[in-house]
Amino acid sequence: ESLQSKIDAAAEGDIIRIADGTYSEYITLEKGVTIQPVLKPGNVTLSGDWTIQNCSAPIVLNGFRIDGVVNGSNCDDVIFKGMTVTSGNTIFNDCGWKIQDSATLSISSTDSDTVLMDSVVTGSLSHQTASKKCTVFRSEITGMIDVNAQKMWLGYSKMQYADIDAIEGVMVGCRVDGKDISRNLVQVNSGTMTIQNSILQSTYCSAGTHNITANGVAVMGTSFVSVLNSVVHDLQSFYYSSGTYYYNNSINGIFVSSTADAYISGCIFEDFSNREGGTGSGFAINAPAHVKVEHCVYYLTGGATYGGVIPTDFNLRDPKFVDLVNYELGTGSPCINAGNPAAKYNDLDGSKNDIGCWGGHYYDADGWTTDLPVVLSAKATPWTAVQGETIK
Repeated sequence: ESLQSKIDAAAEGDIIRIADGTYSEYITLEKGVTIQPVLKPGNVTLSGDWTIQNCSAPIVLNGFRIDGVVNGSNCDDVIFKGMTVTSGNTIFNDCGWKIQDSATLSISSTDSDTVLMDSVVTGSLSHQTASKKCTVFRSEITGMIDVNAQKMWLGYSKMQYADIDAIEGVMVGCRVDGKDISRNLVQVNSGTMTIQNSILQSTYCSAGTHNITANGVAVMGTSFVSVLNSVVHDLQSFYYSSGTYYYNNSINGIFVSSTADAYISGCIFEDFSNREGGTGSGFAINAPAHVKVEHCVYYLTGGATYGGVIPTDFNLRDPKFVDLVNYELGTGSPCINAGNPAAKYNDLDGSKNDIGCWGGHYYDADGWTTDLPVVLSAKATPWTAVQGETIK
């Protein structure tokens, strides 16, 4: 009996169990069922494309492998759990979907709410609907995250680079590793964005002077971006001609266009080099005068600032990292307790804010691994209570 015939015979809410083995079928799924192996996950492979469409009831695919394209449309609740998708991309249109504990190739999401958790995407993640939400938690995207969303939350995740248009966006506890690509690691084109407790590393620029193509963060358009307690490291600048690498100043830790705005605090900028091995290429921050910068450190860059910005408490100091993986501060680091002195920026232990990606109270040091709840975002609304009133 084929899987398609089991699906056709099933009722809404049924669980369809598949015996171990490899099956070659093209599947059309239009009802709310759960499909999973009879025995343990990982021993079932379905070879062929899947069409998932026109269903308001929950659809759950759990614990097997699909060798083919998955195309979902007009569904309210599609869940992948413990899935592996190979040989084709996953495409959602007009769907509510969640992929958890899974491994896929590139994902494209339009007119859909996006939720990716504890998963690996070999390729890119594209979310392209300004009226929908995009949430990525504790996942790795080996290529680009391209987001146009109403709200976006990227937490404790890895990616190669990101291009973001979001009315409201947050990136916390993330690692953006360009792996020597030649482009901006994070480019924000519109909306309001906070980048916090994140690491941005390894990009290079091969031409131009003070351009906007190879920065740690590029703040563009009319966007407003807060970059707080983050590290920008290992940006390279060179111009190659006739077998020779030439020095130029064409990279910036953070670039802010004249039409955009930013607030930058508690950040470390280190090791902006040219490809010949020399250090001191490019600037920590390239921004106009209206941008506010305070409580930051730069080291082994071409200079502190360019473009008119006038920072407060911006010092040339060796941050004394313990390592260049997690960027923890070593004993005697000048960045310890040197960040924003306001109490609301204090570290989790109540001490003064540390400069760098471990500073402040927003970052959950166990966010990458804990099984306990992790706060995505929080907003508090004051509540007035009359003296003597019992608050329940």
